[in-house]
Amino acid sequence: MFEELNIITKTEGLVCEVYHKYSDSNIHLIAYFTRIIKGKPKVSEHSEYKWISCEEFINYKFLEADIPIVEKLSSTNNLFDLR
Repeated sequence: MFEELNIITKTEGLVCEVYHKYSDSNIHLIAYFTRIIKGKPKVSEHSEYKWISCEEFINYKFLEADIPIVEKLSSTNNLFDLR
């Protein structure tokens, strides 16, 4: 997280793992719950960032490999229950 957002985080639990096969490659994503313990997000690798609620996911397009993570995060009223 430091390289991309200039923040120090603490990993607090696994959200889920995703294995996805695209036509030209395979991808393995691991999504974790994290907490910012130092710093404020500052973009260095990307053009912008935006914090959104799970309810706002429907307003965005996600890559195929990201969809299971979005569905997992959207499936509960309390994200802390997933930890």
